[in-house]
Amino acid sequence: MSQAVTAFRKFANDNPEVQRELIQITEAAQGFDLTALTALAQRENFNISVQELEAFMAEMADNDELSDFELEMVAAGSPVSCNDNGL
Repeated sequence: MSQAVTAFRKFANDNPEVQRELIQITEAAQGFDLTALTALAQRENFNISVQELEAFMAEMADNDELSDFELEMVAAGSPVSCNDNGL
């Protein structure tokens, strides 16, 4: 996993405002809009690409270590799909 994605993940987990924005993005897209997530990360000064987020999502699918916030997002029923419109 890239250092930038790891740093943004920690930043998001520690920042309720960013968490609210992440929730808004996933609710609006009915899943994970990687372009919007990348834009949010870049706005917060994390240089992350869509490809890095795709790799992160693939790695997380194989890894059981989710933060409390990430578990809440999954438990809230945000659908996850793998396609070009978002993950």
